[in-house]
Amino acid sequence: MGTIFRNWIKDVRGRPFLVDALLSMVLATGVLAIAISATPADALGTLKKPDHPLEWLLTLIPAATVAFRRKAPIPGTVVAMLATLAIWAMDFPSFFLAAATMLYSVVVYGPKPAGLRTAVSSSVALTGLASWGYLAGEAPLFVVPLTALAAATATALGMSVATRAEYTAEVEQRARLAEQNQQQREEALLNAERSRIARELHDVVAHGLGVIVVQAGAGRRVVNVDPAAALKTLSTIEELGRTSLTEMRHTLGLLRTEDDEKLRPTPGVASLKELVADYKASGLPVVLNEVGTQPKLPSTVDTSIYRIVQEALTNTLKHGGPDVEAFTEIVYQEQAIEVRILDNGRGGSAPPGGGHGLLGMRERVDVFGGTLRTGPRPGGGFEVVAALPLNPASLS
Repeated sequence: MGTIFRNWIKDVRGRPFLVDALLSMVLATGVLAIAISATPADALGTLKKPDHPLEWLLTLIPAATVAFRRKAPIPGTVVAMLATLAIWAMDFPSFFLAAATMLYSVVVYGPKPAGLRTAVSSSVALTGLASWGYLAGEAPLFVVPLTALAAATATALGMSVATRAEYTAEVEQRARLAEQNQQQREEALLNAERSRIARELHDVVAHGLGVIVVQAGAGRRVVNVDPAAALKTLSTIEELGRTSLTEMRHTLGLLRTEDDEKLRPTPGVASLKELVADYKASGLPVVLNEVGTQPKLPSTVDTSIYRIVQEALTNTLKHGGPDVEAFTEIVYQEQAIEVRILDNGRGGSAPPGGGHGLLGMRERVDVFGGTLRTGPRPGGGFEVVAALPLNPASLS
């Protein structure tokens, strides 16, 4: 039952218009409850109970516009405010929460700065009508500041959420740019490596193979006429083949030397400094510290360490909040390598539900039988701690 309910909630969240429609229905129910309870003898004072279908429809208009608060925030807010002003002017019962919802929504979902101007002008109009009602003796004094406070609160809350959304979008954009820069660098290194291999193989092998082809053709022509010359040609071919094979093996060995390690398409621990530099350029202060002596790592372990750090820093940049800082530490131990990525952010540097990034980290760690710990830190911030055991045989 719980799983069905969670799946239903997830499905509803993925349909914003459905969420808004449900909210609109809830607000409409509140309006109807207030209007139905309005009688001459109750505490509503001078409020009138609607007695015509059009009057009942008028009281429902502000709640109905909530269903379109994302699709048409400015038109919806204008309609909601006009209907609210008409309801107040005709002394019908109203539910101010619907109007406040539209004031909030037009700031969050409306275009900038038109949405904010609509919210401010609507707040002024509502406060002005409340003041007119007080001066006409139709409303108590407390209604004026209460209306102004409610309208200002809804507008200010919308501004806060909109500002936060803009900041989050900017941070995510910087994270995407950092990742794109890293991918472009890796592609450039891969292309450089391919070009180098092509040049080396051409220079070392092509000449030998070309001579072999020529000698083979000559040997075929004289094999029946001059067997001794044919045997000499075969000896030449054999010698050239052995030489070319030796030189090709030597060339491929050079392509794997430590001097050319930076040209590998797949990044590893050696590329962490460049990765950290990218995130610093994107606005995330990062400190990188290595403890101990780095052993010769298997390529799979080397790549996994890089990817774990990359994903953790990406999550910090996206979800750590403003002024967040990160600390990355690689600890080389005799039997394992421990990777620690800590930040001082909001304690939730992971997407809701864990996200594919954390799942990818766990899969990488599980391959080596390691451990992974992720979550908020006791003193604030978020941490990712991965331990990758080392197989001594694989390091020899």
